[in-house]
Amino acid sequence: MRGHRHDEREERFLGLLRRNRARIERICRSWTDAAVAYVVVRLLAARRGHGGAAAAAQPLVDRLRREIAKLEAQIDLLRTVRSWYVLPLAAGATVWLATLVPAIGLPPGATPAALLAAVAVSGLVFGFVGWVVVRLNRRAVEADLLPYRRELEALLAEAEA
Repeated sequence: MRGHRHDEREERFLGLLRRNRARIERICRSWTDAAVAYVVVRLLAARRGHGGAAAAAQPLVDRLRREIAKLEAQIDLLRTVRSWYVLPLAAGATVWLATLVPAIGLPPGATPAALLAAVAVSGLVFGFVGWVVVRLNRRAVEADLLPYRRELEALLAEAEA
């Protein structure tokens, strides 16, 4: 009796996914589109107001300040990459993957628990890739950008003295 009840719940769960597949796909697509748009807007906002031909004609002190501000924006982007890049895209991709299984059907003998396990594994894979992206960005900040910023700040201090 217990096995039969378990099978009923699994079928109801899969039926719910199948009946709402279009709605779930729209939500996932909207989430992923919004995440991509947010990434683009964030990157464009970081680039806005930094540089151009007018910057080259400025005095050295102003150019150094502008370069430091530009560098600060890059450092901020790289330090916060988890929140504005990794998490939104990984979440949308993981949920989107979850909608594929009901669409193509479970393999014979597979259960909703197997579906949840597949989603969990994909979440772990996206999590690992995201962790690598975060680590690489942190390494770039620590190894390249912070020393460059210190160098620019020293030059600025010299130029202002």
